[in-house]
Amino acid sequence: MNPIGFDVNRLKEEFTQNRRVVIENFLDPTIAEQAYRVINKLPPSSWYSCAGFGNTKVEKRIIPANVKKQTMGEKTAKKHFNAGAFSFSFHRNMGFRKGEITNVERMLRLLFSSNDLYNLIDNITGFKPVKYNQLFLSKYRIGHFLSPHSDVNNGKLAYVLNLTKDWKPQYGGILHFLDDKRENITESFVPKFNSLVIFEVPDEGTPHFVSHVNVDKKPRYAVTGWLI
Repeated sequence: MNPIGFDVNRLKEEFTQNRRVVIENFLDPTIAEQAYRVINKLPPSSWYSCAGFGNTKVEKRIIPANVKKQTMGEKTAKKHFNAGAFSFSFHRNMGFRKGEITNVERMLRLLFSSNDLYNLIDNITGFKPVKYNQLFLSKYRIGHFLSPHSDVNNGKLAYVLNLTKDWKPQYGGILHFLDDKRENITESFVPKFNSLVIFEVPDEGTPHFVSHVNVDKKPRYAVTGWLI
């Protein structure tokens, strides 16, 4: 992160108008590249398959012994999505699990709990964070998605740090914002490498979703969480 290089006045104006903002080139380029290399080389067994439907969440380490439960969870999530119910399916990491914390995770956790970042966010949004509520790495592969939801009670602000290179709109995996009736898309963000998306989560929430990824052998990586 390089606070000196940000046009705070422009970012503040953007947030004031839309209640969301995109900070491009958020991390120092060298750090962003290092984070991407480390994340892209994480072994399959360090990831957990996450599928959610209704109030149920199935989270299993990606190892051969869990393939059957993983597949069942993904199929059930897809069935709920087709029925119009809240659901999701993707892989995640960075859960403070013993022996699995990389230097990149340590760096990101320090960053998202730093006063420098919180002061920058306060200057842009008018919200002074106290701490983060969750910070995890997601990997969306072909068929993965996050259906419409509103993030109610998760925090005052939500953030998404995109760490995927050369992503194209036609690949899916787009962060879409909806109107209050969830009938129309009001704004969309392609996951551009090293961009940080911050958006307000009011008491009634902010309806949004991540569209299905439809490209094979090219994961969509992002660090996600909330600030309170």
